[in-house]
Amino acid sequence: AEALLQRLQALKVEIPADIRSELSGSSASSERLEAAMARALLLLPSQAAPDTATDRQRELASQLGAGERRDTLREWISRQPEEMEDPALARVDAVLGELRGLGIDSSPFADRVALLEAEPPTRRPLVADSLLLDLAAAVKDGRARAKLADELRARRAELSVMKSPQAASLLSEIDQTLTSPASSNGQELVKRADFLIEEEFKAMAAEERRRAVLEGLASLGYEVSEGMATAWVQNGQIVLRKAANAGYGVELLGGSRSDLLQVRVVGIGSSAEVHDENRDRDMETIWCGEFDRLRTLVAKAGGNVAMEFARPAGQFPLKIVSDPGASHEAADAERLYRARPLNRHN
Repeated sequence: AEALLQRLQALKVEIPADIRSELSGSSASSERLEAAMARALLLLPSQAAPDTATDRQRELASQLGAGERRDTLREWISRQPEEMEDPALARVDAVLGELRGLGIDSSPFADRVALLEAEPPTRRPLVADSLLLDLAAAVKDGRARAKLADELRARRAELSVMKSPQAASLLSEIDQTLTSPASSNGQELVKRADFLIEEEFKAMAAEERRRAVLEGLASLGYEVSEGMATAWVQNGQIVLRKAANAGYGVELLGGSRSDLLQVRVVGIGSSAEVHDENRDRDMETIWCGEFDRLRTLVAKAGGNVAMEFARPAGQFPLKIVSDPGASHEAADAERLYRARPLNRHN
């Protein structure tokens, strides 16, 4: 009591008179003295307790902890005994996690999982096997649908760069199927998309081949006009006249819908005219050299021309065709003649 009184006085704490008298009095009973001390302890300010360890305390703590290894909280937790998980519940939980990862609602299995957890440990493996069979079937179905959706998205990306009406229609069907996963025509759409993509690429490749061949022939001195590529596709053949030799040209057959292309020198004019066979053979010989140059030009454009069959120059009489320029002029005149009645009618 005297030490407590001195501490309060040293801290300059205002002490009530009754507490001071009880602490300093020698005739007070022990009960009254203890009650006064309890009240006096409450008067001590909280700042009186040191907030940090003193140098002496730190020294003592260092001596006591010498040679000891300090663990982190994570290390301590890792050494604590873990609760053993039921293997049956662990397998079911793993498959449920995969099901959720596939974006499939697992709520239809919630009641069966709750019943499994309520089963005695001895019956859980048997009940879990039945549940796992159904879960595995759902996972398998989910994987198949996810794979099909990926394939449809890949086909959609390829079809989106195509401009044909068939591609646009198929794109719309694929979008509908992707928004309604329950649809069962996904595999059919994949097959149709593959067929359309293959046909489109074949058409693009054929167009590029025609362009490369026509550009190469134009650089070799053959007359190439606008619309010849379209006429080639529509008719299956075109004739290009040699500018330096008006009576001769080359005929292109095929190549519009396949990789096979037949090119040969032809005479331009009337079949009634008499042709010089030596001159015809010379033009075929010249064409053989030009064909090698054409292959080089097509290769520079990124293509390739491989010869599958060739016949010797002069082996057969030269084919005679009508003047392609005259046929174009006749077609233009026919179109003009057909348009005149409409103009008069209007």
